[in-house]
Amino acid sequence: MTPNFPCSQALHATRGGTSRGFPRAVNDLCLQFLVATFAAGKSLVDEKAAQSAVTEVLD
Repeated sequence: MTPNFPCSQALHATRGGTSRGFPRAVNDLCLQFLVATFAAGKSLVDEKAAQSAVTEVLD
């Protein structure tokens, strides 16, 4: 049984070969979270860094 985590559907789809790029998109977004956090001189991702990362990825 697969745990009910937010990303569990994407992980499950990857095993079946139907991921449609979702794991890559999640990885790209997480990388931008870390870059924005580092650029702000912080050690934890906060809402401001997350919003900055989403803006960067979507633009």
